[in-house]
Formats: sequence, structure tokens, C-alpha cells
Amino acid sequence: DGDLPFGSKLEPMDYNSTFIHAGDVFDAKVSVYSLRDSEYRRYNYSNGIYCNSVIEFKSSAKRINHIYKSLQSVRNYVTDRLFSDLRYDVAATLNAVMTGDKAYLEKDFSDSIKLTGVSHVMVVSGQHLVIIMNSLFFVLDKLFYNRYFRLLMSTAVGLNMIALCGFTVSIVRAGIMFFVSA
Repeated sequence: DGDLPFGSKLEPMDYNSTFIHAGDVFDAKVSVYSLRDSEYRRYNYSNGIYCNSVIEFKSSAKRINHIYKSLQSVRNYVTDRLFSDLRYDVAATLNAVMTGDKAYLEKDFSDSIKLTGVSHVMVVSGQHLVIIMNSLFFVLDKLFYNRYFRLLMSTAVGLNMIALCGFTVSIVRAGIMFFVSA
């Protein structure tokens, strides 16, 4: 019901073609429609879909955000390694815990963890970052005496962990608190 502010970020999911890649920057006109009058409104709302949109591309990718593209390639590498070495159900669970991507979980398993109230285990949270960073601090404190080097190493690992997990709100919040305390 109006214009989106300049610089708004949307997550495009294009099921018809595959020319959109992580890190592509392009000009487009996005028309957003409400789902209030849709016959599938309840289904969409239960899946976290609150609007529909149509994207008209004005140009192909003008430039590439190389940082985001490289971080996405790390996430893809982790996912590929998990699924190449482990059974599907184990790889899907580890992928959800490590990267926050729950798309590979089977519906029955996903419903079961929601029903039992332990779905917070499958969400990448600040606790994951705390465990990794405390382990890293323990090792760095034993190996290096230079506090600036320890800060640089822990900050680099923290930023990579935040990026690997897809910049979810909980891990970004924990990362900010980590950086302030560091």
C-alpha cells in the first residue's frame, strides 16, 4: 500500500529462473501485495508469509557484493560437506544447528520438535557463539600473550561465525555484546 523506502532489503525467491545469486546488486521495481483477501491466508500466515510480491528487473546485476558472496560460498561449502559425508537426517540437523538453515529438515521432524517445545535447540542463538568464543579464548590465552592479537583473532572468528549463521537477530545481538566486552 505504498512505496518501500530507498535501500529496503528483500529476500527474493525466484522459482522460475536462477540468475539471482548471493551478493548480486541490481535495480528492480518490486510490487508488494497484501495477503489479507487470499484464500490461502491462514496457511501463508502460519508459515511466516505476510505478503506477496512481483519483481520487475530494470537491469541485470550491476555489481557484486564480494563479501556477501564469499560468505554465502562458505555456507554452501559447509552444507555440501555435511550432506556429502553424513546421512541425510543427521546432515540436515547439523546444518540447521550450524547455519540456521532449516529448509532441509523433514516436516515430521520439524513438527515434532515444535510440538515438544525444543525448537530453540534448532535455532542458531547467542549460546552457540558464546560456546565457540569461550573455547577460542581458552586456546588463545594459552598460546598467545599479545592481547591485541587475541582480540584480532577472536573478532575475525566471531564475524565469520555470525556470517556463517546468516546474520540472525539472536547471534548478531550476542556478537555485539561479545565485541563490546572484548
